[in-house]
Amino acid sequence: MFLSMNNGPRICRFFCKGRVVEWDAPQFGEWVRRMGKAEKMVEGIRAVIVLDVWKLLRISTCDNIPLTSAHQVQTSCGWGVPLMGSEEGRSALKNRPTMSSFAAKFKESGKLQGYQAAKNAASLDGLPGLRICRRDNGDRIWLTDARARMRRVLAQKEGLMAGMGLALLMMVFVVAVARLFDVDVVRVAAKP
Repeated sequence: MFLSMNNGPRICRFFCKGRVVEWDAPQFGEWVRRMGKAEKMVEGIRAVIVLDVWKLLRISTCDNIPLTSAHQVQTSCGWGVPLMGSEEGRSALKNRPTMSSFAAKFKESGKLQGYQAAKNAASLDGLPGLRICRRDNGDRIWLTDARARMRRVLAQKEGLMAGMGLALLMMVFVVAVARLFDVDVVRVAAKP
């Protein structure tokens, strides 16, 4: 995520996976060249961060098959991002007056809580948002949290596969040891 903290506010989100290419990696020079820095190499540069930008966006469905667009960068206004200023020769963050006036208008009309509940119940990525907003929307917080946790666990396919592989390896080991000592594992497990 990139934030503009000057007079023209902007937030830019890259939905991506990043990897670090360190200075001693074979492809480091190529990445530096692709950035246009080959002739004027920056002294002390340690690494290049390569971003593979992705975000699956549901566009439409055709015969119940979602059609998706695979690359996305998302921007938003950034009026809630503070201004970067200077006080007594030091950098300082200053509140943007637009945020306060925007909230004051909604509060005067009695719509602030509803607006916040609608906008902050989920993140832009679809993850559960602020608990108070979800509660105000009548969400079952424990159920939403459980679904999010399950999605997070299932997204870790490598970890799940490693865990299942270790469980299988342990089972084979236990059976092998039981056979070595002539123990019937099923009978031992069934004893009260």
